[in-house]
Amino acid sequence: MKRFGFAAGVVTPLLLVAACASQQTPEAREASEAASLIQEIRRRAAAAPDDPALAALLAEMELFGEAGDPERARPALAAALARASGSRKARLELMSGWEHDFHGQPREARGAYVRAVEAAKAAPPESEGSE
Repeated sequence: MKRFGFAAGVVTPLLLVAACASQQTPEAREASEAASLIQEIRRRAAAAPDDPALAALLAEMELFGEAGDPERARPALAAALARASGSRKARLELMSGWEHDFHGQPREARGAYVRAVEAAKAAPPESEGSE
């Protein structure tokens, strides 16, 4: 009986420690949710390569999302820009400029910023927020 009591006295705390260690912190849970979200967006964008809204969302999430991949941002931006028009194109060109700035490419950034302004000027007024 004493052996069982000793084993229970050792095993029970170890099981409690293991159970507590396996619990995710809120930050880890959010990171996991962010990773799941961007994986789903990547999957959907791959399944619908001609969808301009999905391509733009993927580019934005790769560049600014918590689980985004900086190595995937430039290709995602290029794919989204190839399909974009109007105010979406202006927004993507602005993001492209930021991405070039982040990587120390001022000449490319300047070109993207100019294209963003030109696209914004050429875009029809949006119905939301315009009066």
